[in-house]
Amino acid sequence: MFFPFELRWQDIVDILLNSYILFRLYVVFRGTNAFRVFLGIMGLLLVQRLAVAVGLILTSWAVQGITAVAALIVVVVFRNEIRSALQARNLKTFFWGSPRPLSRTPHACIAEAAFGLAEKRIGGLIVLPGDSDVHLEIHSSLRIDCRLSREMLMSVFWPDNPVHDGAAIVRGDRIEEVAAVLPLSQRDDMPSYCGMRHRAGAGIAEAADAIAIVISEERGTVSGFYNEEFRTFADAAALEHYLERHRPAVATVNADRREALTMAVAGLVSLLFITSVWFSFARRDGTLVTMEIPLEYVRRDSHFEYVDADVDTVRLQLSGAAALLKNITASQLKARVELKSGVIGENVFRLEPSNFSLPPGVALRKVTPDTVTVSLDRDAVRLLPVQVDWIGTLLPGLRIESVEVIPERVQVSGPSLRMDEIATVYTEALDVSTLPRGVINDVRLVVPQGAKMLATDTVTVSYGVQRP
Repeated sequence: MFFPFELRWQDIVDILLNSYILFRLYVVFRGTNAFRVFLGIMGLLLVQRLAVAVGLILTSWAVQGITAVAALIVVVVFRNEIRSALQARNLKTFFWGSPRPLSRTPHACIAEAAFGLAEKRIGGLIVLPGDSDVHLEIHSSLRIDCRLSREMLMSVFWPDNPVHDGAAIVRGDRIEEVAAVLPLSQRDDMPSYCGMRHRAGAGIAEAADAIAIVISEERGTVSGFYNEEFRTFADAAALEHYLERHRPAVATVNADRREALTMAVAGLVSLLFITSVWFSFARRDGTLVTMEIPLEYVRRDSHFEYVDADVDTVRLQLSGAAALLKNITASQLKARVELKSGVIGENVFRLEPSNFSLPPGVALRKVTPDTVTVSLDRDAVRLLPVQVDWIGTLLPGLRIESVEVIPERVQVSGPSLRMDEIATVYTEALDVSTLPRGVINDVRLVVPQGAKMLATDTVTVSYGVQRP
């Protein structure tokens, strides 16, 4: 019985390999304009396949042409972007790692911005709210809700910026509000150099669950307030560590989780897409072709000899997708018969699907003939006498008196059935009318058909001639 479908391990490797290639292309090109256009081209291909499925010939032809032109446009227009995306320091980064630069954490951005402002002697006040609602303590503010970055945070407090005098409210990786007016602390134990920014920072830290980072424009220092704690930081690393300890980077963790989820979804989509493409090529439809290919007999037992078979070729009826069958050649098809289970004499082997190697996506419907008869034999060695093959006529009045052949017997090997039919090994023809008298060396033996000589294939013939 011939099954209409068989999934081989090569097919699984084929699907997984191409799925990974598609996934790596997504990792390398995601976020680029070329990738967005590529998605549009994939959409056009889907439309073209749907048009073919429902029989819209003109639509299919038009979309196919548009797709070809769009692919060329991507290569020409986005060549610089494609070259930049493909640039990798090593093959490991290209085939395994992520070529996208790792973004800095929110705490690192805040620490770098704070000490960047301190270096330029620009004052600033940054508030990181906790669980409580700091808006109950803020008198007024301006909502901007933008993505946090070192440059954006420094620009908020730039002297020419209209909102540089107020505080910036930062939650997670977002700058939510600027120009915030905060309550002032009434503490009398603060250092004498602390100005209004320091008191505003201490005030919000006392009134709500918040951390206040104060950059002094007079001293060029960075200080922090949390509850009633007040401390000055030596460098950006110390401030970042302080923020990590009091405000775990939940936003960063969530971003990492979102990134991992995005990668998992991209991998799954790549696998499903390649699998669907593979099955679209490998599916069995109504297309049938018939091809004749040679039959190969494989002898696994070294003691057995292949003698003969009733057929040397078989005719296969194949089915599959028209696109596959149109390009298939006889060299891609293999038909083998294993002779390891054979015995001496005639053997009948039934041709099964395991006897054939077919390209993926091609199914075997019928084999003609479905059985083959093979004659096998086992090697045998025989010690056979040597007979001189005399031809011609002796001169009148002469006769051969004696003949001696050295060696008298020779070893011959071949299939046992054939060896049972051979009784004598003959020399090459010797014409007695022209032979010299005496000894003839290196007379060649005639190898019987289907046999072979083992020790020697020549003999020495000695003979005597006399008158009666």
